[in-house]
Amino acid sequence: APASWPGWGSAAARSFAGTIDDVSVYHHPLGAPAVAAHHREGTRTADVLTRTTLPSGRTASEVTYDTARDRVQEYTDRNGGTWKIGTPAVFGDDNDLRRTVEVHDPVDSPYFYEYDGLTSRMLRYGEPMALGARDSRPSPSPTGSDPPGQICTEPDPGDPAFCTNPPGDGGSEPDFI
Repeated sequence: APASWPGWGSAAARSFAGTIDDVSVYHHPLGAPAVAAHHREGTRTADVLTRTTLPSGRTASEVTYDTARDRVQEYTDRNGGTWKIGTPAVFGDDNDLRRTVEVHDPVDSPYFYEYDGLTSRMLRYGEPMALGARDSRPSPSPTGSDPPGQICTEPDPGDPAFCTNPPGDGGSEPDFI
């Protein structure tokens, strides 16, 4: 009975002010070796999930991490398409905190997301307009060369892409062109 537990007290209202990392329910008592093994596993660093494989052996999804930023960098879906996830940018102040991220789909079309950091609501979503047909199988980039950075000066009327300039470290709004 809880009343017999040390430090439980007799007050009717109780709350827990700590942190619970893991909860396990067993239908049988655990012996000391099982408890020690469970505790030992809790101190070990967890493996990073990088691939989900179906019982058939087919890869259902694959993830590449940016360990320096502790973020997912690329996600390969069940169709083999790789989505590239940019580094989130955070800007604003205590009254208007924003978070933005740009995601590129498997054919390298950019999608832009802006969230309200205080209410966790999406504020803006930008995606390329279907102004024309595009090759769904883009030619691969030459090996050993980095693609040039996009400099946004003015929109190209025939280009189905859009250009965004999220602020680097605070204050101003992103530019949508």
